[in-house]
Amino acid sequence: VMEKEIIDKGLIYLLSGEMLTNQADAQAWVFWDAFSSLRAVINQRTPHDPQAKPVLMAIDEVYRLLEIKGMAKSLGGITTYFRSRKLMPMIVIQAYWQLDKLLQEQIWNLGNQVTFTLDNFNDAYKFAQQVSKYDARSEKLPALSPHSLPVFEPDRGQYLTLANWLQNLQWRQVVMRRYLNERDKEPFINFVNRTRE
Repeated sequence: VMEKEIIDKGLIYLLSGEMLTNQADAQAWVFWDAFSSLRAVINQRTPHDPQAKPVLMAIDEVYRLLEIKGMAKSLGGITTYFRSRKLMPMIVIQAYWQLDKLLQEQIWNLGNQVTFTLDNFNDAYKFAQQVSKYDARSEKLPALSPHSLPVFEPDRGQYLTLANWLQNLQWRQVVMRRYLNERDKEPFINFVNRTRE
């Protein structure tokens, strides 16, 4: 099997659909077939095998593929089934509308989340809700006197603040939520002021 040899030897398998740009169904079929073949090899692995080499699967700018319900369901299943077999997906999209409705919900469970600036406010707000936790102690205004209470920021205000900030990220600034391992995520969100050259 070609995919098994590529994995065992640590090779790169590059599948480009640029020649099928105007043939959406054919492009989707080619990528679906390649993904199915890779998944069949990964299925043969023993879960949590320390000898298994990690497999990075990058999907970049193939939103037609991500609209296919079967593909969306399979990618969403990586968290529960394929992650323990060391399949690591990297999905690059410009906006959440590029994903099937099911995958729009499942995408948050796939692992690390990385974003540059988001032009769509709804996408920015969704990212803010999913990657940050509501802080019930966050103050909007301090107490005016020792005998009064501060005004606390409600959850919507906190998410709006982060969403507006995300929409104003500068060129090459990145925000990410990372997992330390397949179960535990970092307790904070990382901000990279400038990506490396």
